[in-house]
Amino acid sequence: MPVIAASSHTGFGLAKLGRQFFGALDLVRVYTKEPNATRPSPEPFIIERGTMVGELTRKIHSALFDNFRYTRIWGKSVTFDGERVGIEHMLSDRGIVEMHA
Repeated sequence: MPVIAASSHTGFGLAKLGRQFFGALDLVRVYTKEPNATRPSPEPFIIERGTMVGELTRKIHSALFDNFRYTRIWGKSVTFDGERVGIEHMLSDRGIVEMHA
């Protein structure tokens, strides 16, 4: 386990501490975006690393999963921003997803 100096009194090292916890838990943040919206939601979904589009879609709503057509992705997990992907696409940290049903 890495050792990190932090102080709740002064705030020293708290940002680094949060990043370390997030990394140790192997979690990623994924933001959703409505079709034709210019900005994603301000609050991300916190999911386990390795989660596929289909799993996130099912977590959001079963009807969305049942009527799934495709998802557009912005971020590191695709070759170009706005790329269309299917339910087997693995999501990455800070990705933006736009689901179409």
